[in-house]
Parts: sequence; structure tokens; C-alpha cells
Amino acid sequence: MLLGRLSGNPCFVAEANGGRVVGFAEGRFRGSTFDGGRIYNERFGEFAELPPPHCKLDWICVADDVRRRGAGRELLHRFASEALQAGCSHIALKADESSDNSGRKAFFTGFGFYALDPELPDHLLGTDLASLVERTG
Repeated sequence: MLLGRLSGNPCFVAEANGGRVVGFAEGRFRGSTFDGGRIYNERFGEFAELPPPHCKLDWICVADDVRRRGAGRELLHRFASEALQAGCSHIALKADESSDNSGRKAFFTGFGFYALDPELPDHLLGTDLASLVERTG
């Protein structure tokens, strides 16, 4: 597993034997200045009331032929560990809805993610980082 930076955001890359890139995870640890330093706002449920910084996982992808071998768990663990070290306490993500996302949602809920907005249960998932690091470690 290699750690790199993309546009100043944390980005982790998973490599298979031989150096083939088989996955990556990228996100943000702090909100931008346009939202007062917060990534979230009121529509994102319970995290809106927590003091920043929080983090948001924007992308996590693993090649089809290496899924269910631990690359996704390791990418999630490394991202969450660095976010926790950066002072973040909670993480959120939006699972891709462009196709059947039942497998994606099961992956995240298996690590303790839950719906942050009860009115939109499939919209935004989140959890606390300390628990996530423990579950993925």
C-alpha cells in the first residue's frame, strides 16, 4: 500500500504484486472556506452539530478481480487512521448510486456506517473514526 497526495487531499493507493494499482481511496479531512471550515451542513444529519474537523471519503474503488481480499478494508483503515491522527472525530461518505449499490452499502455498514439522515437512509452514511479504525484494523 502506498500513500500519496492528490490535489492536497489524502489519497491512498493499493497495489497488487508486480506494482499494478488495484484500488484507491481519496477524501477530505477539513471543510473548505466557503462553508466556514465544515464539510457538512444541516442536511447531513447528526454530524452537523459536531464541532469540526470531520472527514469525508469521496472515493474508494477496488478492481473487480481483487475484491473480497482485504484491499478495500485496508484502504478504509489507512484513510480513517490518518483522519483520526489529523484530529477528525467522524467520517461520512455517499455510496455510489449509479448502479446497484447493495454490495457497496453492505461493505460500509459491515464496518459500522449508518444513515446520517433518517429521511434519506441511502443518501449519506457515517460513523465515528475511532470505532472505524478499530473495526478495520
